[in-house]
Amino acid sequence: MKRTAIVVGAGLVGLGVAAELMRDGWQVTVLEQGPADGVGTSHGNAGMLVPSHFVPLATMGFLKTGLRMMLKRGAPVTVRWRPDADLLGWVTRFTLSSLAGDEQARTQALLRLSLASRDQWERWADDFPNLARPGGAGLMMIARTAHGLEEEAEVGHQGARLGLDVEILDADGVRRRQPGLDVHCEGGVWFGNDAHVAPHEWVQAMRHSLGSNLVSDTKVLGWQLSGDRWTGVKTNHGAMSADHVVLASGFESARMARSLGVNMAIQPGRGYGYTLPGGARLTTPSLLVEDRVSLTPMGNALRVTSGMEIGATHQAPDPARVAHIRAGAERVFPELAAADWEQPLWTGWRPLSADGLPYIGRVPNLGNAWVATGHGMMGISLAAGTGRMLADLMGGHWPSVDPEAFRLDR
Repeated sequence: MKRTAIVVGAGLVGLGVAAELMRDGWQVTVLEQGPADGVGTSHGNAGMLVPSHFVPLATMGFLKTGLRMMLKRGAPVTVRWRPDADLLGWVTRFTLSSLAGDEQARTQALLRLSLASRDQWERWADDFPNLARPGGAGLMMIARTAHGLEEEAEVGHQGARLGLDVEILDADGVRRRQPGLDVHCEGGVWFGNDAHVAPHEWVQAMRHSLGSNLVSDTKVLGWQLSGDRWTGVKTNHGAMSADHVVLASGFESARMARSLGVNMAIQPGRGYGYTLPGGARLTTPSLLVEDRVSLTPMGNALRVTSGMEIGATHQAPDPARVAHIRAGAERVFPELAAADWEQPLWTGWRPLSADGLPYIGRVPNLGNAWVATGHGMMGISLAAGTGRMLADLMGGHWPSVDPEAFRLDR
């Protein structure tokens, strides 16, 4: 008899967990609070698979520079302060994590999961042959200034020591990897292990493959518990049950998990983006070091994203933040001034953990409830590896990547 699971959340992390469980023979039902064809956070982001992003956000280096940045309106990373104990607690834990002295261990854990996820994405591409395989052009970190290039080159050297494919380039080297484009820069760092996908296409294809096992427009209202076991979920369509449940609904997972006895330090981080027609001239996905603007070619379009507004929930989009996206992109790629920016603005909320690592594992004191959230800006990049790790744990197998760093009670 097949084991059964309910996965709450049909973004790429939740879909990844469902896909890997089904690969192992589970019967899976996925609950999505929005419509089946809705546009969530997974749809509009940069679509980058980035083993190069192996340094967690919560580090001494970021603490020295990032906190000043957070207080500046329109900056790449900001905090939308509000009188909220959860936000204050998150900032406190973020600061303590940055000072904890375990940056190397967290870096190693994040890199191992990221590389495993990169490999698993190739297996997903075999499962969905009608979709384009992850683009293999790597990622170009482009610096406008000598200081920015120096700092990024340090990351590149660290990545090379960790076994990544890295090239440090001057301005001419950057332009050779972006042929035919006028690139205003001091230089850049190219990471060859990175790749990119069109996340909206993958979300729709994976949702479609679920058929009737995707239950949309379904809100979780509560849980049914019996002793040390989860027994069911209460929804607006009634109660549902399975052998196991997985919370994978982004930053909302933290709220849902509290009634299961779990207190995860997660805040929403809002990002912004545009999809511009006619972006095929950019051949290598790029991230602009000083402005933290990402540019990803997706077919005949160009996805341009930026921003991390920590704690932003119900506030209206920040006009200064929106203006920063276009200004940053045009400073490096001046021909984008002629692009059609009159496109709908996308916003999405990423679940940011206070120590920069996702939460992946079993709910303490409950034998059959699990969580996969807190991936921050790396949900797409880590989705496949997260799905594989959790499927192994739920099946009673030790994952290829040590899950200790990602446990819920760390």
